[in-house]
Amino acid sequence: MTVTLPETTKSYGTRTVYVVPEADVADPSAAATVADLTGAFKATCYLYGGGLVSGEQQKGQAPRKECEVETREQLGTINRTISALQYSYKPQADDTDPANAMKAAMGIGTRVWVAERLGVRDTQAVAADDLTNWHLVELGYQNRGMTGDGEYDEYSITQEAVVKQSIYDVALTAA
Repeated sequence: MTVTLPETTKSYGTRTVYVVPEADVADPSAAATVADLTGAFKATCYLYGGGLVSGEQQKGQAPRKECEVETREQLGTINRTISALQYSYKPQADDTDPANAMKAAMGIGTRVWVAERLGVRDTQAVAADDLTNWHLVELGYQNRGMTGDGEYDEYSITQEAVVKQSIYDVALTAA
């Protein structure tokens, strides 16, 4: 038997994240364009590792009937969640400072699309046919703190986000 190892893509350093106001893109699956991302806020270098959407599906056992000798498993509710987003900011500057651009883009109570290009370096230009994942999120409170308590830690904001909708593998169009 021949075993074939599929080609893979390294994940380290190959994710680009954008924040797009909800009003700017009504339905990414129908009409996401290169311009939607080139004109959006690029959040990649503000975000600390992790903190993007993951999903899980419940699995359970159906009630066993008297005539059954095997348990029936069923799939249940899908829960899409986003762990708290943690990003850098400059505490002694206002929102017009470039160091606080992410803080300004992530207003409390607003809804934004968090768009991801996976397997592509942040320095690579957005192009037609790039596959993207889009997550409509409602943003919570901006909790100011630090990444830790060591000498190399930085000031950061940790912000909860509730996923309202996720659309995967959207190919960008040129126009």
